[in-house]
Amino acid sequence: MSGRLMRIAVPVATEMVPKPVTGGSYATLSRARVLCLARTTPDCQSAVLLLLVWQATLHEKMKRGRLAGRLAASLSGNQLADMTARPLRTVRHALQRLTAAKLLVKECVAGRKNTYTLPFLAQETR
Repeated sequence: MSGRLMRIAVPVATEMVPKPVTGGSYATLSRARVLCLARTTPDCQSAVLLLLVWQATLHEKMKRGRLAGRLAASLSGNQLADMTARPLRTVRHALQRLTAAKLLVKECVAGRKNTYTLPFLAQETR
């Protein structure tokens, strides 16, 4: 053996590393970045809350529709489970805990998706 090290190409998981944003001096929270943050969050409650806050701020910017101008998010449990890469049972438990802690309020809206308002955000904006 000559004692030389051989270089080996190591594949990198590029889907977990979002492309850098160029052309601006401010941070942007794109869907890919939020999903990466939610998936790397150690507990499911924080991941679910992050996704709901992100969608609520997007809905507040909308000019039309039933969620326009409100800090509300409308996602199904299955969508949250896919976005957080966690089991549906864990996501449902996280939603129950967040509702019990009064961080989320479930709105009575017809449809397959649940609509949640975020009272702690509404207090800060007033």
